Amino acid sequence: MQRWFMLFAVLVAFGLNSNCGSYKSPVSGGGATSATITDPISAVGAGSTYTFSASTPNTNGYTPGIMWSVAGAGSLSTPMLNGFTSSVVYTAPATAPSPNTVTIMATPSDTMLSAATNTFSIGTTGAPPSPYVSMLAGHYAIEVSGFDANGEPSSIVGNIAPDGSGKIMAGALDVNRGSAVTARSSSLMGTYTLDSKLTGTITLSASVSGAAQPFVFSVSLAPDGKTGMLTAGDANGFQMNGTLRQQDVSAFSLEKTSGEFAFKLESNPADRVATVGRLSIAANANIAGLADSSKSGAGPMLMSAAVIGRVTAAPDAYGRGTLTLAMGGETSQLVYYVVSSKALLLMETMSGNPGSNRQVGVAELQMLPFAPATVNASSAFRAAGFDQIAPAPGPVTVTGKLSIANLSHATIDWDATGAGLSFSQTALRSELVAFDPATGRGTIAITNGNANNFADSVVFYLADSGRGFLLDTTAGRFNRAIAGDLRPAIAGASVDLQ
Repeated sequence: MQRWFMLFAVLVAFGLNSNCGSYKSPVSGGGATSATITDPISAVGAGSTYTFSASTPNTNGYTPGIMWSVAGAGSLSTPMLNGFTSSVVYTAPATAPSPNTVTIMATPSDTMLSAATNTFSIGTTGAPPSPYVSMLAGHYAIEVSGFDANGEPSSIVGNIAPDGSGKIMAGALDVNRGSAVTARSSSLMGTYTLDSKLTGTITLSASVSGAAQPFVFSVSLAPDGKTGMLTAGDANGFQMNGTLRQQDVSAFSLEKTSGEFAFKLESNPADRVATVGRLSIAANANIAGLADSSKSGAGPMLMSAAVIGRVTAAPDAYGRGTLTLAMGGETSQLVYYVVSSKALLLMETMSGNPGSNRQVGVAELQMLPFAPATVNASSAFRAAGFDQIAPAPGPVTVTGKLSIANLSHATIDWDATGAGLSFSQTALRSELVAFDPATGRGTIAITNGNANNFADSVVFYLADSGRGFLLDTTAGRFNRAIAGDLRPAIAGASVDLQ
């Protein structure tokens, strides 16, 4: 199951290193035949946490694996292992001990390699943080999805409030794990690091029942500090990928989040369901709209189906609220976090399809009014789904370009990866495009699309010209429930949701 997720997730390389500059202390090891602690420190504050990372040589046939130990006061979390790299969270005692030195050791599993150590002190204040941590400050909405240690589909949406100095003093999380009831925490603390490449770690401790603590994510922040990518390795058993987006706290009201939105929701494989559509959120909290939904191995479940619902809780101080959506005779309950007046993060807390995995996704404001020519645009897209067909069922990822001209002519180029295989680029032309400017909904028929590891037909909902969401609507068991994002195919075009 974890292998399937790693294929299914968007593959982004993240650094786990934290460069502490002049505050590094001497570290033993680090040569060609030893482990290396990549983020050593000279001091840490009493009662605080720090994430250490280490690596071992990955050439010459060495065996992967790193074990952590600590000599002196403090404790270590369950290590996050990733082959030849590993990280662990050290928690210092509440008060400085005497003597106040601690040595942490990273010991390779391969006995031909020597260990690396870092000796540091515990004081009333820790080592000065990297100057780059100031790039992450304010309120951020986060969303990650993947699997827990048991291979159960899991997802997290929430809010964190980094203070610009390496601490997270407040926030809220909603956590789905398998079929368990959604766990909610409004008590959140943590720390974070960022190096000169704006990569680092975010460590969160939350009062979430049944979830091992802490949550540890690697982060790669955009140069403007407004958006970033998150991954969790297998710390505490999670395998997850997702995003963080800076929030506009002035939009934390029902009035500011009213409007027409295109949306996408999707669940993890293998029992995958994906939904795209349009929601009109009124100032009186009522919701109306349209939706299309597909299930992998089964085909479309909804086709331009009516949606009705209601905002059941307006945004709170974290930008968190709740709503209900009824479509196709089933009602889902969702939590949302406001990113801005133009974007919301969404997660089902109770699925309207009994037995289905709960979906997670995003809604983007539609820039109405649309004209028929709004559909004429070039878009880059990335999408993912799950192929149920033997002999190699598994995740499918698709990236490509969609160009629509003259309201009806679509040219699509794509590359696909599925069940561990990469397929050559496919270029197909379709004459069958339909678009409704009143709703932003459109459809495209793709001859031999499914045979080339994509889809025979797709539906899309636009938020703006060239921007929106698409869904696989192939009939029957060949449907892979492929869903993804459309983004303007223009050099330098922004992809954040501010």
